[in-house]
Amino acid sequence: MKRNLSWVCLCLTFLIVGFLSGRISSPTESQGKYLANGQYSVSHVTDGDTFVFLSGRDKEKARLMGINTPETKDPRTEVQCFGPEAADTVKQLLDTRTVRLEFNVWVRDRKAGSPTNKRDKYGRLLVYVYTTQAIRLSNGTQLPQGLLVNQWLIQEGYAREDAYGDTHRLKDKFETAEAHAKATSKGMWKNPACAKESNRS
Repeated sequence: MKRNLSWVCLCLTFLIVGFLSGRISSPTESQGKYLANGQYSVSHVTDGDTFVFLSGRDKEKARLMGINTPETKDPRTEVQCFGPEAADTVKQLLDTRTVRLEFNVWVRDRKAGSPTNKRDKYGRLLVYVYTTQAIRLSNGTQLPQGLLVNQWLIQEGYAREDAYGDTHRLKDKFETAEAHAKATSKGMWKNPACAKESNRS
């Protein structure tokens, strides 16, 4: 009897700790929840173009909209050229910081006019990310408050423009940013091997 009671107490403890520490919403749970543009706290960065942020007690997965950074965590492929540099830079920009998020929104029920946040096939929210404070990177680069992180990563050669066949309102600007990065040999485009690998992916 005492042993069974101990197991019950242990299970209840794990449930309470899990609830208080927050949890990552499943795609099914999150589909009906609408998140408004605004400031959110980043829990942690996953890789160069994905991160987790806090929404109340829940943790939401997000992807930087319209960009693709070289892979560092995909088990199906090796770490790609310039991937670690991109991931490290994004961690400096976002990890545990407060940022402003703008969500890609579409109207689920046009008759009712109810909006919902657009997600990718993995259930990650598609977002534009803006800094809410000036940031100094480890290489000495000083970045201003209000910086659109997505576009900056492209123009500095940490990412390439990639909307995955979808569309978003800043697609043209992102394409221009990538053309500039290539023309000025920024980031991954400075190394011919990286550029070749990025064009294949």
